[in-house]
Amino acid sequence: MFMIWILIAVVFMYLIKEDKINLGLKYKNSHEEDPYILILKNRLAKGEIEIEEYELKKRIIENKYL
Repeated sequence: MFMIWILIAVVFMYLIKEDKINLGLKYKNSHEEDPYILILKNRLAKGEIEIEEYELKKRIIENKYL
């Protein structure tokens, strides 16, 4: 029985590592940046939004992953 639990844990860890299972923590603990934040940065660079609006929306997006 113990070996079955170890096998399940190993398979589960492999699936997480290969991004087959999304635990919702990808952007919080990763060096990758959230695609929504990248969109905001592009809009800021084009002058479509102001810096205050960018910072507010960025904070809202980051809080979704907490």
